[in-house]
Amino acid sequence: REVWWFYAQMDWSGVAENATLSPLSEDMIYPKGRPFTCLVYTNISEIPHLTDLISALPKVQFKIASRQHVTDKLAQLITYPNVTVYSAIAGLNGLDLELVRTSDLLLDINPGRKVVEILDAFRFENKPILGFEDLKSTKHNQQTYSRDRWKEMAETIRQMRKKSL
Repeated sequence: REVWWFYAQMDWSGVAENATLSPLSEDMIYPKGRPFTCLVYTNISEIPHLTDLISALPKVQFKIASRQHVTDKLAQLITYPNVTVYSAIAGLNGLDLELVRTSDLLLDINPGRKVVEILDAFRFENKPILGFEDLKSTKHNQQTYSRDRWKEMAETIRQMRKKSL
């Protein structure tokens, strides 16, 4: 979405005059700095309290990624200005690592099988993983909360964001 907006706001005459546009850099996409970002990597559309967290944390960017096509329920989350959805990303070389690199924490809040490579990458990068106690299926040093305490999780994310500024 950020890349689209970058180009959408360009004047076409400027594009025509400069046919050799240089590759986008992070500061071109985020002139005010990259937002604090949570990654949700899932193959399931029923994610407890995801919309609650998105609504409670408008200054936090949420990246929702799936190796399969996402359902309409997940796709509709792009109506929130702080959500980007990555659908059917299996086979897109390097995107998984780019999502890990550009995310500040992983939300392990989806039921079902986990993508262990993503959990491993966050642990290797020493980035926090927050999850719900009853949904974590692997031991990756997740900081866990019971589902009914999602507001505490939101407050933890809010504090992490403040520390990162």
